Amino acid sequence: MNQVFKTGIGTRDPKSTIGMPGEGGMVALILPPNWWVIPLGGPVLVKKRIREIVAARIGKDEKFAEMRTRIRTDLEKAATMAADAGYTQVVVFAMDLANVSISGSMLNRQNPALTPDSADDIAAAIAHANPLAQVVSDTFDGGWVVRSIKETEIERTDPEGNPILPELRVEYTIFKEGLGGMDLVYFTPFVTLKEPLVDLFDAVTLSMHRVVAG
Repeated sequence: MNQVFKTGIGTRDPKSTIGMPGEGGMVALILPPNWWVIPLGGPVLVKKRIREIVAARIGKDEKFAEMRTRIRTDLEKAATMAADAGYTQVVVFAMDLANVSISGSMLNRQNPALTPDSADDIAAAIAHANPLAQVVSDTFDGGWVVRSIKETEIERTDPEGNPILPELRVEYTIFKEGLGGMDLVYFTPFVTLKEPLVDLFDAVTLSMHRVVAG
């Protein structure tokens, strides 16, 4: 897996640091600029955080009021679904490249069931459950990671024939000794940018580290 990816200039929100309990304390990931964390700590906190993110990204101009409401509603629904599925954080991103905003989201949660010897079983289970997924596994000093990639057609429709966005879905299960395990799922409609985006998702996932107080 390619661990090298550099993003463009952006805004790093001081609240956008993933931190959660691990085996030996707090575990974190390094996030690029213009990635925002929504901790799933209850509906009141979720709504407050979503309002902050939308205001920071869209601004407070009255002409964007309808857009802000629509985005807040969509993010609140996504956060509810993620929490119901057992995830503890949603991360949304909107990285500006020329005149295009490369957007998407990531879900994550700790996985205390993982062990140093789980990689082969995890990879086999994912491949069996998702025959069309591209599944790879890799090891590194003190750990391992399994990645699966699923992508839709660029042009697709819903059952009624209405056009819908394509989807690139990249899932990771990672284990590091002393830190424990984590599950992460990335979603984006930018299927045409699969290669650089997967490189970026690799780098974020592999940045899992212990938080050192100081």
